[in-house]
Amino acid sequence: MKYPSLRFVFDRKRKATKTKTGLVQIEVTSERKRKWISTGVKLYSDQWNDRRMVINSPDMISLNKRLTEQRQLIQEWVHDLERRREEFEFDKLDRFLATRLVADNFIEYVETRIDERTDIRESTKKVQRKLINSLKSFKRITYFTDLTKKNIVAYDSWLHKQNYVQTTVHSYHKFMKIYINDAIRAEIIDSNPYDVQGKSRE
Repeated sequence: MKYPSLRFVFDRKRKATKTKTGLVQIEVTSERKRKWISTGVKLYSDQWNDRRMVINSPDMISLNKRLTEQRQLIQEWVHDLERRREEFEFDKLDRFLATRLVADNFIEYVETRIDERTDIRESTKKVQRKLINSLKSFKRITYFTDLTKKNIVAYDSWLHKQNYVQTTVHSYHKFMKIYINDAIRAEIIDSNPYDVQGKSRE
């Protein structure tokens, strides 16, 4: 049986410039068929090297670690198929990704939980989805591992720089706490970064 090969592909759609970011994806190739998996990492044109991966970025160490871990997660799953002599299928990969990668991605977790909730109105869901857009714009909180005291403080500063009134800033923090605590109850993470933050501006 043949098993897929994996590699990183940067800016497949050729959109990246020095002022506009492009996406890093994991390309999975099997039997002349390909699938591209988003890593959530976006870079400028001068921040990627095919051999060294992320370069010219103050976050390149953490970003390269994140990329490596994502690729390794899929590679280990493929190796497990090999050990069990189980045939590879893209549908199987999709099911695996649905249960594993989303669980590692805080933004996707929040999106899913908002959609799933039946205890709040659609109008409330619409308001809470603004948190998702703000985190995507902030860019430093995507994965559960990004939920640190340092990033929460940076997020608070970023919100204030957007010229939001204090009640709006407070609401974003309130929504964050709701879904962080939700993830703690689901045993995805162990602690709340707000609990160790001390005094903040929000």
